[in-house]
Amino acid sequence: MQRSRICLNELYDTLDQLEATKTQPCTLAHIKVMNDMLFNKHCISEIVYLDNSIVQCGSEGIIYQKKPIALDSYMMPNGYSFIMNADIFAKHSDDFITLKSDHYAVSIDAERLTDIITEPYIKIAIVTNSGQVLSTLNYTNYNLELIHKALKNPNINKITKHLLAISRVPGLYYISAESMSYVFQQSRKNLILFLPFGIIMSLIASGAVIWGLRKRLSPIGELKLAIANKEMVVYYQPILDYKTGRCCGAEALVRWQRPDGSMIKPDFFIPLAEESGLIQPITDQIIESVITNLKEILIANRDLHIAINIAVVDFNSQRIFKKLESMLSGTNIEPQQIWLEITERGFMDFKATRDNLQQIRMQGYTIVMDDFGTGYSSLSYLKELPIDVLKIDKAFVSSVDTDSVTSHVTGHIIDIAKTLNIKIVAEGVETQAQSEYLKAHHVDYAQGWLYAKAMPLEEFIKFCEFNT
Repeated sequence: MQRSRICLNELYDTLDQLEATKTQPCTLAHIKVMNDMLFNKHCISEIVYLDNSIVQCGSEGIIYQKKPIALDSYMMPNGYSFIMNADIFAKHSDDFITLKSDHYAVSIDAERLTDIITEPYIKIAIVTNSGQVLSTLNYTNYNLELIHKALKNPNINKITKHLLAISRVPGLYYISAESMSYVFQQSRKNLILFLPFGIIMSLIASGAVIWGLRKRLSPIGELKLAIANKEMVVYYQPILDYKTGRCCGAEALVRWQRPDGSMIKPDFFIPLAEESGLIQPITDQIIESVITNLKEILIANRDLHIAINIAVVDFNSQRIFKKLESMLSGTNIEPQQIWLEITERGFMDFKATRDNLQQIRMQGYTIVMDDFGTGYSSLSYLKELPIDVLKIDKAFVSSVDTDSVTSHVTGHIIDIAKTLNIKIVAEGVETQAQSEYLKAHHVDYAQGWLYAKAMPLEEFIKFCEFNT
């Protein structure tokens, strides 16, 4: 189920991103968008663009026959449709299935949904609620009688000389079957003689297999499993208001906590997540954790805010803003209590950036330009973009009490931000000299080890109780 969900989530995310693209359909630029998206996907074989359910072009070029897509589809609860035996793709095969949104369809090799290693006498099937078989393992021919009987009674655990295990997720059933005759034959033969030895050896073998798989999994594979197992946890680094000296909020920072309790630094997995497209489910888990765990404290203290880092791909597609609106609905948390930190890499398309920022601000969120001065920034950004808060990078803060060249730049950035009525957060404050400099230059907020390190939820709540 975990392996198939990784593939299905990749399909859903790809269709979401494609539907959000603004590129003119079937131009070379549009085909390149589809090809670029296909390049980093593990489960998807081909992408096509549809107009009124008729194929117009795809990732293989614009040489497609413009024919309608088949109508024998099954709609999932999330609005996407599975289509069986669609012959609209350039690389067509009977083993491929299709997932369709409003304007796009993607093909996937059905075997990828059940791409696991198991004994040949164990049969696995993934079936829709309506009985359509999406993928099977170890079926020489589809045993439809077995599958249909299982669907009629999902709580059954034995049928037609097979042991069954049935699991259900929205729209799909996972059906596993094992021959009872094989089970009884092997049990009678080995129970008395080999049971103690088998238990010991199975424990040793299982440990070795798990250890080996951990070693052999690619970094992306481990990251996918970590996301699926919800190993991402949120730490909070407090932000202090210089005027009051009290905690006014925090930045939500993600940490990867392994099952053994060890932590993996974000410097390792965040770049990997951004390159592989896995940053989106990580961001979703961060937002869900923030809203769930801090709902009460945010409602009780309207002056408190939480800053969340938004990836470039989420900002440009606006996917995350719809997600935020959905998650905040009914919570009574005010949008202005959520600060959205966007790095300068998201500002390369100036016009699109300005439009997106204006739309976000209209919804009430506070916009923060993160790491100013370390990327492609131009001072004109501060004047022309609707930015509420400017975050001065640690590299500039560290230089204020030194003789380095950048020590003078910090003061100029502060002056410009003040002139434009933009509030300022200084990050990475570690010494008292830096703090005094920032206070003297009327910086609004600060965060850094001088005040508090990033801390888990319980510690942050206690910190707020004593510092707000």
